Amino acid sequence: MINLSRLETQTREKWNSNSFLEHNQIAFSEDSSYLKSLAEITPWVNYEKYMKAKLIAAVPGQVGLLHIKFPPEMAEDNRIHTHLYTDRLVTVLEGSGYFLIAPFGEQIKSIPVSIGDRVWMPRGIRHTWYSGKNGLVVESIHNPFIAFDDPDILVYDEDLGFIDIMSDGSFVEKKLTADISGKLYRFNKKEHCIGE
Repeated sequence: MINLSRLETQTREKWNSNSFLEHNQIAFSEDSSYLKSLAEITPWVNYEKYMKAKLIAAVPGQVGLLHIKFPPEMAEDNRIHTHLYTDRLVTVLEGSGYFLIAPFGEQIKSIPVSIGDRVWMPRGIRHTWYSGKNGLVVESIHNPFIAFDDPDILVYDEDLGFIDIMSDGSFVEKKLTADISGKLYRFNKKEHCIGE
C-alpha cells in the first residue's frame, strides 16, 4: 500500500533496502476508475523533442501523475540525468525497456522492465530509461511534480553521461566528444513519430 504522505520516505526505504523493483503491479490510473477516466480524456502533448506525455494530475509543487511515451530503442535525452528535488514511482504500462542506474565511477547497471514492473526511485539517483523495440509507456508519480519547463526538473553532468549501447547489449557512459556530438546532432534532427 502506498501512503502519499510518506511517499518520500517509502521511496528512500525501498531504494536503500534494494527492493525498489516490484513486479505484477497495477498502475494507479488502471486501478482507479476516476484516474482511468482522466487518463482517457487527457491528450498527449510533446515532451522533450521526441517523446509524448499525458499530464493527468500534474500541478507543480504537488504529487503528480503522468504518462510518458518513449519511441522505440531510445534513451531519455540520450543522457544520464538526476532529479534533485523529486522522487519517482514509475510503473510500466506498455512495451519494455531498461532502467539504467549510473553511479559515478561505476558501470551502468541495466535493469530490464516490462508491463507491470514498478520502480521506486528517490531523488538524487543518476539514471535514465531506454525503451525496447516496441517503445515504452510508463505511468510516473512525481513527488512533487515539477513543470517540464522548470530548470530544476533535472540535472546533467556537463559533458558526461552520454549513453552508448554496445554490441553485447550493455550500456556505457561516455564523455562528449566530436564523434558523440555529431551523433547527437543527427539524433536531434531525426523525425520521431509516435502514434497517439
